[in-house]
Amino acid sequence: MTKFQIIAIIVFLGGILAGLISLATYKGSSTADEFPQITIWGTLPANVFDNYIEEVNTSLKIQLKITYIERSEDTFNSDLVSALARGQSPDAVIIPTDLIYDQKDKYAVIPFTSYTKRDFKNNFIEESEILLDTNGIIAFPFAVDPLVMYWNRAIFTSAGIASYPKTWDDLTSNITKLTKKDDNSSIFRSAVAFGEWRNVDNVKEIFSTLLMQAGDPITYRTQTGMQSSLGKIATGGNSNATLDALTFFTDFSNTAKDLYSWNRSLPSSKSSFVSGKLATYFGFSSEYTDIINKNPNLNFDIAPMPQLGGEYPRTTYGKMYVMAFPKISPNLTSAYQIATTFLDPDLVKVWTKTTYLPPVRRDVIAEGSADSYLSIFYDSALISKAWIDPNPAESNRIFQNMVETYTSGKSSASSLIDRTNLEFNKLFTNENN
Repeated sequence: MTKFQIIAIIVFLGGILAGLISLATYKGSSTADEFPQITIWGTLPANVFDNYIEEVNTSLKIQLKITYIERSEDTFNSDLVSALARGQSPDAVIIPTDLIYDQKDKYAVIPFTSYTKRDFKNNFIEESEILLDTNGIIAFPFAVDPLVMYWNRAIFTSAGIASYPKTWDDLTSNITKLTKKDDNSSIFRSAVAFGEWRNVDNVKEIFSTLLMQAGDPITYRTQTGMQSSLGKIATGGNSNATLDALTFFTDFSNTAKDLYSWNRSLPSSKSSFVSGKLATYFGFSSEYTDIINKNPNLNFDIAPMPQLGGEYPRTTYGKMYVMAFPKISPNLTSAYQIATTFLDPDLVKVWTKTTYLPPVRRDVIAEGSADSYLSIFYDSALISKAWIDPNPAESNRIFQNMVETYTSGKSSASSLIDRTNLEFNKLFTNENN
């Protein structure tokens, strides 16, 4: 490291210690100094974050002074690199986990001497552990938006099905009851939108869920960096996890299968669900309000993501938003001090209250919720997982190519999985060097 880097790290560590001491004492003090002004960039809607800060400040004796600037998720990393080059760094960022890995070297790593690994694991949901590096914490969890199942109660009732499917077997056993076709065998009501990539909302997250439920973590850390796990022996020794997920997902678009329920000519899955022509829709907990607004008369309910059952662990995908701190921020210490106030259990509860999203803290989840929908979101957050995605746009293209090539019959599943594994590892080559 250069002399400048060593000095910067020493100053940063000292600042963290001062910040933690201040954080521990500021709540009970009526004479403490005001927090300084900081700037946060984020991909969360500005009105959502500003409403949250307004609510937070009603409970604090010392007011947080934050300028929040909303940035597009598509251009966030390029915007950040440009700002850093101009010496105009934000003091902190709140972004999806997917955006962290590509620019990891731009952010300060919080050493375990300041926030221990044990405390991190005890405090936050398991998904957060992808933020742990060998040397410390890459970022702190801020919010999580888990994938859940929205199901049409009217369709299930008319099909004579009393309850929502808790497992994938529950769903597949009722496909013929839920899917309806006209005299030309054209689908006019679908059980589930699986098998295609282009007209299935949240398809990458859904496919990721199937992979992780089967025991394939998709990516994993080694001593030399990140690697793809596709097609390898996964958790529990299931070497067919990737194959199982691929064939299960694509069977629903195969006209020769009893599971046939979806094709590329149909409207998007969300549009189909909102219009009452799709029995199950797999969406994020944050989509609840949008679905109601699009069709206030839709007779639907919410349930956890169906599982494999048996010895397989319960899993769903969670889109996590994290707080990270650019290394060259002029207010690095203040940013850390202020941003970590958001980790306080009481302020985490404020986030849930203002956004109707589940908490990232285990102790807050353990308290439960009397709200029937929030209780499902809480449970889903606890079992949520994600994976380190080196390039979200490119990995989406790779997965899409694998699925569409397989459904076209142009290649065998085994060769496709091998090719996909190689393509994923190529994405990591530059990151690991």
